[in-house]
Amino acid sequence: MIKNYLKQIVRLKLGKPQQQFYKWVLKNGKSFNKINPKINKLENASNSQRQCYYNSQMLALSGKFEYYEGWYVTENINLPLEHGWNVLNGKVIDVTSHNRFNVDEYFGIKIPINYIRKMILKTGYSDGFLGRYYYDEIKNAEL
Repeated sequence: MIKNYLKQIVRLKLGKPQQQFYKWVLKNGKSFNKINPKINKLENASNSQRQCYYNSQMLALSGKFEYYEGWYVTENINLPLEHGWNVLNGKVIDVTSHNRFNVDEYFGIKIPINYIRKMILKTGYSDGFLGRYYYDEIKNAEL
């Protein structure tokens, strides 16, 4: 569902930079649909609602987990929502949504921990950095 949603965005009459961004996400993104419930129970300490970027970035900074940003589809909401989560051994660790609602699908891009660390130090806060990561690291590397 999420890939179809992103393909529809690409078909819109967006500017070239936005179309390139969404094409890059589609080409390089990864789908997940399995949650590791044992890990979620262990890592349930940072599960503040509506703070997915902060929760997952702080967990990633521990050095054990990968960090992803993208979209997820939850039960009862048939629309992809922007989200941040962690991955360990190929399985989603989502401390923000765990025990609150079921997630049907995740699709996103792995953002390196060193980039997250750099952005938190630069901006002074934790936020969604997927667009900035693309323009700072990927797009500039192509120029």
